[in-house]
Amino acid sequence: MNNSKLQIKFFEKKSRIKSGFWSETESNRRHGDFQSPALPTELPDLFQNCVSYILSLFSVKNIAIFLLVLLFEVWTNPLLAKDSWNLFERKGIIQYNEEMYDFAEEHLHRALDMNPNAHRSAKYLGLLYNYRGDYNKALHYFLVSVKINEKQDDANYLAGEIYDRKAQTVKALYHFEKSLEANPDYYKSHIGAARIYSLHGNYEKAENHINAAYEINREKSTPLFEAAKQKRTLKSDRSIAVLLEKALEVNPADREIYYELSSVYRSLKEYRSAIYILERLKYYIPHEERSYVHIANIYHSERVLQKRHDDYRAALFNIEKALQMSPDNLQYLELAEELYRLNGLDEEADKTAQRVLELTQKLFSETE
Repeated sequence: MNNSKLQIKFFEKKSRIKSGFWSETESNRRHGDFQSPALPTELPDLFQNCVSYILSLFSVKNIAIFLLVLLFEVWTNPLLAKDSWNLFERKGIIQYNEEMYDFAEEHLHRALDMNPNAHRSAKYLGLLYNYRGDYNKALHYFLVSVKINEKQDDANYLAGEIYDRKAQTVKALYHFEKSLEANPDYYKSHIGAARIYSLHGNYEKAENHINAAYEINREKSTPLFEAAKQKRTLKSDRSIAVLLEKALEVNPADREIYYELSSVYRSLKEYRSAIYILERLKYYIPHEERSYVHIANIYHSERVLQKRHDDYRAALFNIEKALQMSPDNLQYLELAEELYRLNGLDEEADKTAQRVLELTQKLFSETE
């Protein structure tokens, strides 16, 4: 009998908890003991059960639906979208600068999808793909960017650089000039334009651009160059090369830094580095005659490549390029004659020797 009463009380207690907010202290009210010490404990029980009930309304399913609705509103509502694309763009640019390229790519694409006029997002996508070596994609996004806003020195320059790499020099020159319209002091575009004009045979315009690039950074590079030359009077060592590399980084349009740096590497017997520096100068200024002659002399005088015959062939290639610009230069012809013989081209050597003789006789007749 006692066990049955206990079971009844237990189920009554359980049912009260399920059906209401009051716990077992509700019995105090039923007996009229409203002043009992147990009364204050009723309020926390009530509050806790109320909170539990309210939170139960926000199930995982309801929260997921709410978030989906919110995202849909952000995507479709112009006012919300206007702010959110900007957030994606800023986040993508920060991630690009922090070299988090995969995340940057995702966020920049989202910004551009939400706002097709986001020219900065397009430019940074171009920078990202350019860094990865995907030049076709990079060019696409640079062109998208400058189509939206053509007054961008860097995006136009990079588009021109890729076109130059593709040997589409007319398009390359167009973008270099657009870059300079946006910023006349963007020296990289001056160098790019100088290279294209040189390739097209317009040496006067090429020189104008290379000189403009030189002047823009002359004050920054001169102290480094002078310090290197002063240090070299004492001894040639690697620290001089480091100074000259810094000067060249500041002012890649200064011809004399290339020659000085190449000479330093040659004195250190680092012949490949000496040639590489001059090859860079040849790339920027294809009509720089002296660079071809210096490279020819290094290949001719020093053992650079694995086989000596390959050195002679490389030397001949460069001296012939110099002769295309100055076909009557006696020093070039004399070196070419020797290189023809070293390469087993005796017929060419004989023709060159005859030309040397003719020019020498003419020179003597003019001096008499």
